[in-house]
Amino acid sequence: MRDLSRENGIRVNARRWSEVSAWCALVLVGGQLIKRWVVEGLGEGKSTELLGSIVRLSYVTNRGGAFGLLSGMGGVMLIVSVLVLGLLVFLAWRLPLGESGWLRAAYGWVLGGALSNVADRLLRGHVVDYVSLEYGKRQLWPAFNLGDAGITVGLIVMLLMHAAQPKERE
Repeated sequence: MRDLSRENGIRVNARRWSEVSAWCALVLVGGQLIKRWVVEGLGEGKSTELLGSIVRLSYVTNRGGAFGLLSGMGGVMLIVSVLVLGLLVFLAWRLPLGESGWLRAAYGWVLGGALSNVADRLLRGHVVDYVSLEYGKRQLWPAFNLGDAGITVGLIVMLLMHAAQPKERE
């Protein structure tokens, strides 16, 4: 008699993976399309208002990591990014069957954001950021992109989901 549990497990896992992949693709493709539009249409160092004077569309090159940290260490950032991507893919593939769609979406957002920024490092040698939060002449937050937002929101959702899980008694 054929053991269908392995096949069913693979099918269920593939269905979960397709959900993670869809969210990943949305962030990756959306982020890259916006970056292309910013690079071709705005020009490096240029900026324009999006929502009043606070939210601006700006073309900023980021040669470092988050918040521009480790600037000039592009090779190290690329290696770290690829290692983190590998870990995220492994964790996303191993999601327990009962986990929520929110957690699968969060993994997809983080993967899509990381892939988008790795693609920039490979294709351009730097990450293109384009959302700038300013008040007057003061920068409220470092420039970021859709991928960065996906990573941040995805990690927050993951942390909240983990914190909301009931703790086992010893």
